[in-house]
Amino acid sequence: MGLLQQLRQMVYQRSLQKGIKARKTPSGKSSVNLKNAKNIGILFDATEINQRNKVLKYAEQFRKQGKKVRLLGFVGEQAELEGLAFSAYNNKGINWASIPKSEEVLEFIQQPFELLLNIETVPNQYSEYIAALSKAQLRVGPSTENTDCYDLMIGLNAKAGVDQFIQQMESLLGKTNIENEAAKL
Repeated sequence: MGLLQQLRQMVYQRSLQKGIKARKTPSGKSSVNLKNAKNIGILFDATEINQRNKVLKYAEQFRKQGKKVRLLGFVGEQAELEGLAFSAYNNKGINWASIPKSEEVLEFIQQPFELLLNIETVPNQYSEYIAALSKAQLRVGPSTENTDCYDLMIGLNAKAGVDQFIQQMESLLGKTNIENEAAKL
């Protein structure tokens, strides 16, 4: 790794750790699951049209259940952001240290979601940063070495697709039981 790359990584990690320390999340992480969440944020890689359409269809299912859904997609290189049905950012919205800094990203981070879903099968440095700094009560995403990013990580084969990720995520979130209170000691 070159000196410039090391410097970028150091600045990225420092910014990430500073953001995590400053992050103030609403209390009650344990009281959120997929069934009762009313305000959901979805991060996803929108570069590939097929994957994008699957995530949009999934978000629509939540909306039909009366849930408020906000999407943020990464569209890759210098892709055009206008005319999309969701908020998006591209490489122009990422600074020299690989930190996402676009207006859309900063607004998304500030949203007090009950549930944040990063629907990506492979960890992504940009999404990890956004998830880690998010004000969401419960963060769910792909398995990564950066354990501060998510409260629940989904580990799948690298060849698994979005459909398998969603299925595994729903299975795990469906097993969380919040209807009973913790026993008093």
